[in-house]
Amino acid sequence: MTSRILIAAGGGLKGAYGAGAISTLCRELGSNFFDSTISCSVGVFASTFLVANQPEVIEHVWRNLVHTKQLVNYRNIFRGREILDLEYLTNVFQSNGSKLDTKRLFESSTKVTYVLTDYNTGEPTYHYPAKEDLFKLMEASCALPFFSSPRGINGSRYIDGSITQPIPLQRALSQNPDEVFVVYNKPEGMYVDSSYNKWKKRARLALKTGIMRKTLVKIIEDFEQRVIETEEILKKDPRIKVLRPKKSLSLKSILDTDKIRLNQTFNQGVIETYEYLQSWRI
Repeated sequence: MTSRILIAAGGGLKGAYGAGAISTLCRELGSNFFDSTISCSVGVFASTFLVANQPEVIEHVWRNLVHTKQLVNYRNIFRGREILDLEYLTNVFQSNGSKLDTKRLFESSTKVTYVLTDYNTGEPTYHYPAKEDLFKLMEASCALPFFSSPRGINGSRYIDGSITQPIPLQRALSQNPDEVFVVYNKPEGMYVDSSYNKWKKRARLALKTGIMRKTLVKIIEDFEQRVIETEEILKKDPRIKVLRPKKSLSLKSILDTDKIRLNQTFNQGVIETYEYLQSWRI
């Protein structure tokens, strides 16, 4: 019997592509097609709803509930709130019309793993969500430095998992699967978007002012190199299948919340997944 792992990578609001792709995989292959999922950052949301067999909720949220200032609002700074309002998102997932079916999620035979970054050590950590920490773990895996604060869980603080594991391939390959299916939001050859240099400058300034520790600044500065190294692994291991954009996404940055561009990006994920499945021998 073929063992398969799904990896859902990060990418901020560009996760609309991955959401379109994963909702389509769920509809076409079923929620139990993969033996396990390993996801980081924005990928945790779509992969979780896949396991819960709720592709319609994935689509509804991305098409209707994350645009304009609902999720990202720079004026939140003056209101004592975070620019990237992750609590808004996890509240959406506990509300009627977009509620995560936790019963179905935890009864599924598919194993769910979230990747987080330990704020103090700068090391990636791996977590199996339970009912009591599910939504906190979701928020922690997406807590992008400068836009969200670290999340405290069981006495430790965590931030975005994708800054240390852009694609958690080592974790997946260590389980010796027959196939690893990666849903990635970056077109081939595009390592980081234009906001990366601004992100590095913020980190260096934060280091000078004592706001951020040196370990974390180093992680941010080395992010591009980790992406490049990850790309090399994608090319070398024949077990890895990659679903990624064939062309640049409509969204201008990882924090672009324009509704039209979000829907275009979601649609691209859907269309390209159907095309991929036609050529993929299952």
